[in-house]
Amino acid sequence: MAYNLLDLTTNVQDDLKDTSFSTTRIRRYLNHGQRVIFGTHDFRFTEKSYSGTMTAGDLSITQQTDHETTIRLTLADPSDATQVLIFNEDNFLSHRDFFANYPNVSAYSNNTPSRWTEFGNKIYFNTKVDKSYNYTQHYNRVATPMTANTDVPDVPETFRELLELWADYRGEKYRGNHDIAATYKQEFEDELENMAIKFSAPTAMGPTIWRNTNRVNRRYAPYDSL
Repeated sequence: MAYNLLDLTTNVQDDLKDTSFSTTRIRRYLNHGQRVIFGTHDFRFTEKSYSGTMTAGDLSITQQTDHETTIRLTLADPSDATQVLIFNEDNFLSHRDFFANYPNVSAYSNNTPSRWTEFGNKIYFNTKVDKSYNYTQHYNRVATPMTANTDVPDVPETFRELLELWADYRGEKYRGNHDIAATYKQEFEDELENMAIKFSAPTAMGPTIWRNTNRVNRRYAPYDSL
């Protein structure tokens, strides 16, 4: 059995017992399902890294277009591999606190950065950097939209049913079959927790089962928004 957008669409039509059900609508549901899944847990398959360079006097880094949330960032001295600056939740400031404390970073003299924030599509440091650095950003990415029949989902194939369950749920809800939709939604949530145990990023205490409250509120709460 193939694992691509066309095959998933056909399976959902079969579940809905309606081969005429809009493929455009089903594909929108499948893509929305991926975004919902990506927004619930720190899955290993959403992790990515990017490397670049900063030169003396730079104060920001532009995020990658598929960036969702930053895991951590390192600045390494290219002439001394032992000199590495690490930026993570320990030295992060919310953008409001950051700009309240550092209202005009561009006016400061070049120095070693010690704080950072994210605002818009950039990472900002609390000073212009004092020298050239090689940086590496580890981050969670957004789901890749599926548009062509042959597009393969980002969700691992072993959990392909998650995408189908989400589309089944949305399809039955659209048709007004709310009891059936509720059953599909519950099955989706149960299967999602199974996937979290297998694919969530490990921590010192074991797998990360659910995103912290702030991330849940920001990313997962719009459950049925599309």
